[in-house]
Amino acid sequence: MRYFRRLRISRARELIQHTDLRIRDIADQVGFRDPLHFSRVFRKETGRSPRAERAARPEQLS
Repeated sequence: MRYFRRLRISRARELIQHTDLRIRDIADQVGFRDPLHFSRVFRKETGRSPRAERAARPEQLS
């Protein structure tokens, strides 16, 4: 289970860093129906919230 959760969070990180999709849409795409639960799991796995992850991404490319 933990392996699959890490895969899902890894994919979510990619989407957060490289797209402008809403966090709730990313959560849904990686298999979390509840965005709040997704945020909690994301923070537990990465050490920061999805919003903080997006704020830390490099400048967007044109």
